[in-house]
Amino acid sequence: MPYVSDSSIYFEGIANDPWSFYLDSGIQSGLDENISEKSRYDIIVSQPFIKIIADECNVSIEENNLKKITKDNPFDILEEILSSFDIQETSLPFTGGALGYFSYELGQSTIQNNKDHVGMPLMMIGIYDWALIVDHQDKKACIASHLINKDTKDYLTKL
Repeated sequence: MPYVSDSSIYFEGIANDPWSFYLDSGIQSGLDENISEKSRYDIIVSQPFIKIIADECNVSIEENNLKKITKDNPFDILEEILSSFDIQETSLPFTGGALGYFSYELGQSTIQNNKDHVGMPLMMIGIYDWALIVDHQDKKACIASHLINKDTKDYLTKL
């Protein structure tokens, strides 16, 4: 994949897809001469093959168009799912895995005690099979994938 300093170009084809994320390093093309490790990479993901959504009462786990509802601790569920994959070490900052958000309320002792104050789930985490990594220091771009999800290869043609 060719390097471009404005990686938002890669994101344009998937920006409107649900669960797409663009983690922008904040590098300003042509203005930043010394790129630190903290601003080195842009990361783009989309199409998680597992979705974990927690509200104040339940945790929903969606995989292969099937939905399971449980009252288990969402942190335990996430840990169990992530530990089921044998992921190899790499020098890349992210090669797929968990990405999403945790609300402040989720950090309270139990999910049953949390109240939805803003109409959003307490947690929304996607488990992603691939990531597009743009390295601004080495001026490289690559797609990293574990090819766990059977649809990954077809989806990547959108980039």
